[in-house]
Amino acid sequence: MRHSDEDRVGKAPPQFREINKFQQLIEHDMVHPNVVEEITRGMGHHTMTEVQTLTINQGLQGTDM
Repeated sequence: MRHSDEDRVGKAPPQFREINKFQQLIEHDMVHPNVVEEITRGMGHHTMTEVQTLTINQGLQGTDM
């Protein structure tokens, strides 16, 4: 059974855990491990910037950016 947008009005969105570490993208099968490995090992970045965290999480929730 499909739910329309009207069915969801006033209901809380499903629980969402914020992603702020690049490794979490692999754990949630969102990005190929080679990409994350290059970012973390190759470039030395493990934690996303505030802007990356905000935009990536907003996109993952399916909302407009």
